[in-house]
Amino acid sequence: MIPKRIICTHVSRHTLDRKLKYCVDLMEKLHPGWELLFFSDGDARNFVEREFPDYIELYDWYPRPVLKADLFRLLAVFRLGGFYLDTDFLLKKKLDPLCREKAVFAYEHEIDDKNYNFRYPSWLRAGEQKLTLANYAFAAEARHPFLASILDELILRTRTFEAENCNDIDILHATGPDLVTSVYYRHLKQWRDVTVLRSKKMGLGEYGIHLVNGAWRQDGYRDEI
Repeated sequence: MIPKRIICTHVSRHTLDRKLKYCVDLMEKLHPGWELLFFSDGDARNFVEREFPDYIELYDWYPRPVLKADLFRLLAVFRLGGFYLDTDFLLKKKLDPLCREKAVFAYEHEIDDKNYNFRYPSWLRAGEQKLTLANYAFAAEARHPFLASILDELILRTRTFEAENCNDIDILHATGPDLVTSVYYRHLKQWRDVTVLRSKKMGLGEYGIHLVNGAWRQDGYRDEI
């Protein structure tokens, strides 16, 4: 079972704008008795250094905050178990029924042919599908093997990652949804206990929607992604 725990991260809770604060406050309001762990940037780094010392050099090496946040969320859920939610994830209902699952992920969206070829040039493809899995909201039991495989793949992709010159597409591939999607489809038969929820908009099934703040993007690809 997935623990009744919600994990969020941001620069700090004090820097949340009104929209993000509403989303985080609603997470708490809908889940009395649950544990909500809010990690500032400093808290996240301390967690990685304490719980995963082998990863701290990589964490510090990443040049952009989104890379650090992507790594942190995987490590936090792998170690603690629970639900990771972006601070711009707007819940519609309680998450309690999902605690019966072993792991839960969301479909991000389906990519059309043009943007599929843009995001996945032939040399980059490693089992990706046009239906991509998201990393803005997911949940798992502690030490779930799917998360372990994602982390293993993340390390492999780091070997060819040019940190100083990385663009948004590189980030999606190295630590973001494309990483999760590759691991899921490449070994699909192994992940029978991973529940993937669809929704009409970007969201976690009927449980909430991703407001797509997109603050991490900087390279002008927003309309393409």
